[in-house]
Amino acid sequence: MEHIETLEKLVREGKLSEALDFIEALSQKERQQWQIQNLTGVVCSYCGQFNEAVTFFEAALKQPEDPVLLYNLADTYATLNMNRKAKETLERCRKCTEAQELLHDINSLEQRLAEQKGGRVLMAAYYFPPLAGSGVFRSLRFAKYLPLYGWQPTVISTDRPPNGWNFADQSIVSETPENVDVIQIPDGISTKRETSLNGERVEKILNFLRGVLRCSPEADRIFSQLSKSREGIMKLLTFPCGALSWSCDAVQYIEKSMDLSRFEVVYTTSGPASAHLIGFYLKQKYGIPWVADYRDPWTFNAYGIPYDSSDTGQRLLYELESVLLHYADLNLTIVTDLVQEYERNFGLPAGKMVSITNGYDEANFAGLNVPAQTDRFTINYSGLLYSGHRSIEPILRAIQQLCDEKMLDRSDIRFRVVGNAVPENMAAAQKHGLVDNLVQTGYLSHWAALQSNLDSNLLLLLIGEGEKLKSFYSAKIFEYLRSGRPILAIAPKDGVVDRLLQESGHGRAFSASQIPEIKAMILDEYLKWKNHQGGGLLHSPAIERFEGKHLTEQLADVLCTVTSTKVAS
Repeated sequence: MEHIETLEKLVREGKLSEALDFIEALSQKERQQWQIQNLTGVVCSYCGQFNEAVTFFEAALKQPEDPVLLYNLADTYATLNMNRKAKETLERCRKCTEAQELLHDINSLEQRLAEQKGGRVLMAAYYFPPLAGSGVFRSLRFAKYLPLYGWQPTVISTDRPPNGWNFADQSIVSETPENVDVIQIPDGISTKRETSLNGERVEKILNFLRGVLRCSPEADRIFSQLSKSREGIMKLLTFPCGALSWSCDAVQYIEKSMDLSRFEVVYTTSGPASAHLIGFYLKQKYGIPWVADYRDPWTFNAYGIPYDSSDTGQRLLYELESVLLHYADLNLTIVTDLVQEYERNFGLPAGKMVSITNGYDEANFAGLNVPAQTDRFTINYSGLLYSGHRSIEPILRAIQQLCDEKMLDRSDIRFRVVGNAVPENMAAAQKHGLVDNLVQTGYLSHWAALQSNLDSNLLLLLIGEGEKLKSFYSAKIFEYLRSGRPILAIAPKDGVVDRLLQESGHGRAFSASQIPEIKAMILDEYLKWKNHQGGGLLHSPAIERFEGKHLTEQLADVLCTVTSTKVAS
């Protein structure tokens, strides 16, 4: 025991170099004594080598638990922002000591942990650069700005878009900070790279899915029924979406290659819906707090088919969504109005679902040009068009009537659609005699799409009509608002879009049948352009709450809430 006492004395006197030399001179057997490992960890801590210190402290814990050793380990965890592990270890320490001085130190460290915010967050975000699309930018902004608020993200994503999506944008890869790890797990099924599955692979994916579904007797019953036939198994392998195998593979990678003790919380975002199964699994097996960001509803999506509980597939989706919503520590949506709908549809308790809107990133606008005058009066639509909900037909009708009435010069007009070029657009343009005025750019990079907004005189926002769409924001509205060009929206009266446009003064919302009112707004902006009066940008302070840093701060607060609540419980 003499060598232990000698090392203790050197550490106590702060002679760290001598302590290191002394440890180096010990035999391998002596170094493996838990007291020596503990003191070696203390020396590493004093030298600022905290990861190494954890290694020695954890090795020492293979012996019967010592309260001082536990405290040293908890203190080092806290220094590394591994707060969840620090709190768990402190609780073990408290249970095995009655020493008043150590209890005082425990209380002090617990107070420090209560005041310490942040840590590491594991983000499951399938749509992340180089993949593109509206959902990418929400996750990208969060990953980009969370470090400002003490949270260091590691992102689990994928390497290429699924078949049929085919949107990728290398220009946004550079927006991911270098200190943010992004791990790309291939999605074999959605990208058609995996066209056949052996029995073991099928069983693994189905067991992964059933781990969630068995939490609902009804869902488990439907699963059992479907799994009895080949057709049913094929449906289950892509339920709730084609990315089920990706989420299963992601969990396997996480368990095999990552130290989960270093993460304070898991954040998952959909679509795809399967991403939330990652959060469910990690919370259930490892007890890690979990925040699920739904962005848009699943079962009761305003753009989806009406829910029919007698339909087996819809019923299974409802049961899955319900299980996930109830099991997560906290759920997010993008519109405050949707919170009550979730609570009503799924019996969620108050506070289980909160909203953080989509937004814009001020940094994306830094290098853009603001033209004093466009060469033609340009109406710009950016984004996807959905049959039955998002149609440019009312705008084309209004333009045709204004041209026929000699209020607009047809040669002055450019109607630009930035995004997917669909045949219905050209057919509608032919119907209204505006083929030469319609420009369909196809997919553009994010930078080019933002520039196209500024190179316009009027921005078109298509939400659709009906009571169900009152609570629906299109993600592009926030970048539209920041662009500062007037916005003409086809959206429900008194819905969230209508209220936001009225509040900001950046535009107006109409129903598709309000052709006279649509004509009046188009004509008003056209005359400004004609008279060289439309070059200035709109800016209302009301839109600044949608800036990316501010929204990320809200997420950081949510992460702090679930981690502190989890420990307290």
